[in-house]
Amino acid sequence: MTIHDLCEQARNTACACGAPPGCPCVCAPSHYHYARLARAARDGLITREDFAQVIHDADVFQGMDTVTDPGGDAMRPADDGDGFQYETVAELIRAYVGRYGFQDACDAYGEDEVRAACLLGVLT
Repeated sequence: MTIHDLCEQARNTACACGAPPGCPCVCAPSHYHYARLARAARDGLITREDFAQVIHDADVFQGMDTVTDPGGDAMRPADDGDGFQYETVAELIRAYVGRYGFQDACDAYGEDEVRAACLLGVLT
């Protein structure tokens, strides 16, 4: 399995960051917490060997550290957890900026992800 495939499988379990099953981690849509991947391994969604593949290059990590999904999430349909559906995660982030402001969005998703989402909005 590729790292992207493993992240896709891990997405089927809840994360300690508050992301419910099926939703991206709240830190950034293209990042997954190691804790979520560990839960996926515990729940049988991925194998222990697959989890070992993900953490192979990490010298030291904590559960809330993240791995980047090389397949990305910015263009995936998304639900904000409050019942609002968006065509893409980038659209969800732009809506979050509109509701709560740029700084709060940066705190929730990470400044790089927010800037990328806003740039996608200008380009599309």
